Order: sequence, then structure tokens, then C-alpha cells
Amino acid sequence: MSYDPTPLVSPEFDCSLVEEGRRESVDATDLILKDGCMDHPGDIIANILHWCDHYSEDFEDILRRGRDYHKDELDGLKIRG
Repeated sequence: MSYDPTPLVSPEFDCSLVEEGRRESVDATDLILKDGCMDHPGDIIANILHWCDHYSEDFEDILRRGRDYHKDELDGLKIRG
């Protein structure tokens, strides 16, 4: 069984623009929390851990990549700012 990579947020967001990408990230997290009946982002992380277990994915690698993406986005804001 494979996961469905269909985006949860509207495709009209332009992720190529750093600030819009950042806003999309916040909106997507809010959407996941609301629609998933969750009350804390830690619930999302726990779900990702379960997902990693199910698909034999490396959570530490996913976390490293996420931190790298986050840093790149913040660096992009500093350059534009």
C-alpha cells in the first residue's frame, strides 16, 4: 500500500514565493489540526511517526529534511527582507 501525495491545500498557492509558501505552511497545519480534530501540533508529529512505522520510513531523515527546508525558507526571508 502506498500513500496518496494529493495536496491538502488549494493548488492555487504559489509556493515559489517564500512568504506565500510560509503562509501556506501555517494554513495547511491549521487545516490539518482542525479537520483532524487535533488540538496540538504534537498530534501531527505523532501521526507522522505512525506513518513512518507503517511505511518503514526514517523519521529522523524526514525531520532533518524538514529542518533544512525551514532554514532555507527563513534564509530566503532574510535575503528579501
